[in-house]
Amino acid sequence: MSSLGDTLISTEGKEKADESCKAVLAKKIVLANIITRCMTEFENIDAKTVAQKYIEGEPVISGIPVNRNDILGMNTEDTTVAEGKVAFDIIFKAIVPNTKEQIQLIINIEAQNKYNESKLLKRAAYYCARLLSRQKDTEFSGDDYGKIKKVVSIWLCFDAKESLKNTVSRFSMNKENLFGNPIFKKNNYDVIEIILVCLGDENKERNQLLKYVETMFSETLSREEKRQILENEYSMVYDDVEEVLEMCNYSDYVWGKGEKSGKIEATLNDLVNIMETFSVSLEKAFEALKVPQSDREMYKEKLEARNLAMA
Repeated sequence: MSSLGDTLISTEGKEKADESCKAVLAKKIVLANIITRCMTEFENIDAKTVAQKYIEGEPVISGIPVNRNDILGMNTEDTTVAEGKVAFDIIFKAIVPNTKEQIQLIINIEAQNKYNESKLLKRAAYYCARLLSRQKDTEFSGDDYGKIKKVVSIWLCFDAKESLKNTVSRFSMNKENLFGNPIFKKNNYDVIEIILVCLGDENKERNQLLKYVETMFSETLSREEKRQILENEYSMVYDDVEEVLEMCNYSDYVWGKGEKSGKIEATLNDLVNIMETFSVSLEKAFEALKVPQSDREMYKEKLEARNLAMA
């Protein structure tokens, strides 16, 4: 077992809880389970194989490598005089399995619990641009741009709006022929990819990637239920599972979800009390509590589900 678990003993507060979440996501087997389920380069390959053979070195978390050893060219802070500092949460490199060449992917995984579509997607594009530009004098020198490596930014969104929950989207560079039919090798232009993973309701239909992340951070599954799912469906051995589950208990994202869940439940109770006490419609209750228009559909769905459960 690695020293990640020991780190928790000496850490306190939400800032350290956030680090615990990143430590969970930075474990090789966790990263492998994520990328094999959202990247074409790793699809149909066993996560255990990817973790052991294709993820290079040790992932770096917020400037500190998991194993405390410096990794050349893998600093998670990128600073330029003109553009200021950008801090990447987790960075690691992986080799594309179906090539014999040492083609590498620089992948940035961010865990967000505050969703803003416009800011997030443009920020992801900006991060990818910075990850590309920082390769100068590390991956290539002079004008030898042919050596640039593809960069992928994967965003795990724990608090997406209702219409995007339980969805996974990919944004990439594609070719469009405006005249004629020229042929270009995809790996020469497909150098930026953004993958948006919007987590949501554990009770609704999910793919394997959504189920995997939700299982680790679930508030409803027992520890034993989580263990069985992670061991049986995601190639995780007992020690890895135990360490991941221990860290998830400290995660700021679990806390944040718990706090939000509590507030939603309190608001639902208030809505019901207002409607019953004053014999008013749900819309009037929304107005009385000043519930944002963007949240009202969600509350309607939850009230309907509650009524069905009580029927």
